[in-house]
Amino acid sequence: MKRTSCLFKSIFVLLLFLFSARSAFAVTNVYVQYHLWYSTYDVSPDWRHQTWQNWSKKSWSVTGGSDGTTFLSPWRRETASRLGLPLTGPYSSFTQNDVIKYHFELAKAAGIDGMFASVYDGAWNQTFTNHLTIANQVGMKLGIEAYGGVGIDHPKHGLANARGLPMQSNGCRLFYEGNKQVIISHLQSFASNPAYLRIDGKPVFWIANYPTGQTWSALYKHGDSLYPQSDCPTPSNQTIYNWGNVADMKKWISEVKAQAGDFYLVMTGSTKDYRGESFASIPEIYRIATAENIGVFFNTFGVDKQITPLLNSSTNRDTYLANYRNSINFAVGDAAGKMAFHVYPAFDERALFPTTSDRGSGLSIPRTVITRTGNGMFPEKEGFLKVSLDMAKQYDKDVFLESWNDWNEQHQIEPGFNFANYSEYGDHFAALRRISEIKNISNPQFTYPPLNTLDEPLLRYCRHKEFTGGKVLLRGKFGFAKGATQTNGARLTFMYNNDDYSTVTPSSRSDNFNWTTSTNILKTYNGQVSSFSIDITRFLDKPALVWGIESNGDPGFDQIYFPELVLDWYGQQINLINADLLKTFNWQSSAGPVSFGQNNNLGAVYLAGNIQLEDTSTYPQSVFIHPNWNVGGDTFMHAGFDFLKLAPFIQDCIPANTPTPTNTPTPTTIPIPGDNNPKDGKISATELSAILRSYYTNTASYDTNGDARINSFDFLFIRPYIN
Repeated sequence: MKRTSCLFKSIFVLLLFLFSARSAFAVTNVYVQYHLWYSTYDVSPDWRHQTWQNWSKKSWSVTGGSDGTTFLSPWRRETASRLGLPLTGPYSSFTQNDVIKYHFELAKAAGIDGMFASVYDGAWNQTFTNHLTIANQVGMKLGIEAYGGVGIDHPKHGLANARGLPMQSNGCRLFYEGNKQVIISHLQSFASNPAYLRIDGKPVFWIANYPTGQTWSALYKHGDSLYPQSDCPTPSNQTIYNWGNVADMKKWISEVKAQAGDFYLVMTGSTKDYRGESFASIPEIYRIATAENIGVFFNTFGVDKQITPLLNSSTNRDTYLANYRNSINFAVGDAAGKMAFHVYPAFDERALFPTTSDRGSGLSIPRTVITRTGNGMFPEKEGFLKVSLDMAKQYDKDVFLESWNDWNEQHQIEPGFNFANYSEYGDHFAALRRISEIKNISNPQFTYPPLNTLDEPLLRYCRHKEFTGGKVLLRGKFGFAKGATQTNGARLTFMYNNDDYSTVTPSSRSDNFNWTTSTNILKTYNGQVSSFSIDITRFLDKPALVWGIESNGDPGFDQIYFPELVLDWYGQQINLINADLLKTFNWQSSAGPVSFGQNNNLGAVYLAGNIQLEDTSTYPQSVFIHPNWNVGGDTFMHAGFDFLKLAPFIQDCIPANTPTPTNTPTPTTIPIPGDNNPKDGKISATELSAILRSYYTNTASYDTNGDARINSFDFLFIRPYIN
C-alpha cells in the first residue's frame, strides 16, 4: 500500500509539474496567411486577379499609377507597395521557386506552425500544387484559406455567374452552394498531400469571412435561413460576407464530409450567429479567429479619416489596450478553447487608394491607416504586432496572422527594405523575431535570400551587400572660415521622411512633412575642422533624405565649408566635391528652393577654391554652404538626395559568378487557349465559335484555369484577344 501510495504521489507530482511547466512555458501556435498570386509579367493566366498578380499601381487602376516601368530610385520601381519592397525585390509566385523556398525556410526558422495559401477557387490549383511540393521539401505545412466572397446571389451578381454555379428556375445562382463546392474540390485535390496542413490528423481549411452578428433575414424570402433552396435573396446593392448561421453551417459541413472526408475548419469573425448560437458548438470548427486587433483599433478611434492621427498619449494607449482585452475576454467566454487571435501587424493602402475617389469601392470612407506602432502608441521596436502576440501568449491562444506577404495592404511580415522597424533598428527580420519570442526560440537562424533570387536592379546598385554588412555612408569634414564670427555655432543634420505618418511622397526638405532627425552634430568655432561619418544605409528607401546645415539660433553666423565630402556607396568612394554631382541634389532653404551656384538672400551653395578654414589650413576646393541670412530664428540649407540623378555616378555592381536561377523562366508570350494560329495572337470568329460550343465541357485545350470545365472564366481570359 505504501508503495502504491508513493506511486500515486509520484504521478500526481509529475502531472502537477507538467501542468505547471505548460502554464509557465506555454507555446502559442502561429499560422500565417500566404499570398501566391504575384507575377512579374502583365498578362496572367487568370483574368480575375490580373491586378493582384502584377506589382504595378496601374494594374490596380490607381489614378496616375505607373505600369511598373517608372522607377522611384535606381533599384526600386513604383509598385502598389507604399513602404519599401521585399529583400528579393518584386517576384513571381509562378516562376521563382527559389523565392518560395526561401519564404518557407524563413517561416520555419521563426517557429511558424503552418501557412494558409489565400485562394478564391480552383483557378490556383496548379500554383498551389507547386507550393505544396516546395513546402514538402522544406518541412513547412501549407493549408488553404478561402476568401468568403460576396454572399448576394441575385442575377446581376457577376462573380456568382462567372463561377458557373447551379442555375435556379428564377435565374438566380446559389453562391452559398458554390462556396461548399470550392471546399470539396480543394480537399479532394490536396488533403492527401503530405505537405498539406493537418491538425490531429485532419486537413484544415480556413474561411476568411462569415456573418458578424447582423440580421440577414430581410434579404431572404426564406426567413432567417442563409441556405436558400430555390429563390435568391431580394436584390440589393449591399455587399455582405456570409457562410451561414450555425444550423446552415452544420448542414453544409456534413455535405462536405460526405464527399471529401473529415476535416477541421478555421473561421474568421464573430463567435456567434445572429440567433445567438455559438459556432464553437460545431465539432468540426477547430478555431474561431476573432478578437481582431485592428478591428478594436477601428472601433476605438474611428475609421472616418484618411490616416488615423498620431495617438502618442498613454490615455489613448490604455484605452485601446483595455478595449482589446475586453474583446479578448468576451471571445474567450463565447468560444472557450476554440478562440484564437486574428492579428494584423498593420493596415495601409494609401498607395492604392490615396483619396476617397480613388478607392472605387463604393464606400465613402477612405482606407484608415494603422501603422506598425499603432500610430505612435507603442515604441517602434515593440509595435502593434508585438502587443498582440504577447497577449496571445499570455492567454495561450493560437494566432492567425495576416499576412506573410501582402505588400499592397502593408501588413506583411516578409523581410524587406524600409519597413518592420528596419529604419529605426536596422533589423530586416524584426517582425519574425516577434514570432520567435512567443515561440521561445532564443536564437532564430534567419538568412538572407540567395543572390540568384534578387531583382536585377538590386544587384546592379549593390543592395545585396547589406546582407553581408555593407554600408552606405555620407562622410567628410566641415568647419568655419578662418576668423568667422558666430555665437551659437551650427548643426550638421541628416533627416529622413517618416512615411508611416505622411500621406504624400515628398522629394526634398519641407516643414510640411514628418521629418525624423537621425544625426545632429553641433559645430562651434574651436580652431578645428570636424570629421563626420553618417550611416544612411537604413534609410535608402525612405521617400526623402536630406542633409545640410542649420543655424543654432543665430541667423547671422558665418560660412560653413566642406573640404571633404564623400558618398561611400558600399565601399565605392564617390567624391561629392564635384559640380555635376552637387547639381543632382535638391537644395532647399528656409526661404525656398535654391539652385546650386546661387548666391542671394535665399542662401548660397557653390564650390569655392583656396579657402583658409578655422584650423588655419588652406584647402584647394570646398563646398560652401550658407543658410538664408534674411530670415530670423533657426535657418537652414539642406540638400535632398535624388538617387535617380546619382545613378550615373554609381558603378555597376552586379557580382561576378552570380548563380544561375533554377526557376522556371517567365514566358515571353503566354499561349492563348483556343488560338489555333498562335502567330496572330488573336481569337478569330471561327475560333471563338469553337470555344463557345465547348461551354461546360472539359475540353482541355480551352480550359485556362484547370477547373476541368469551360466557363465564363475561360471566356473572359481570352476576351482581350478576340479579333
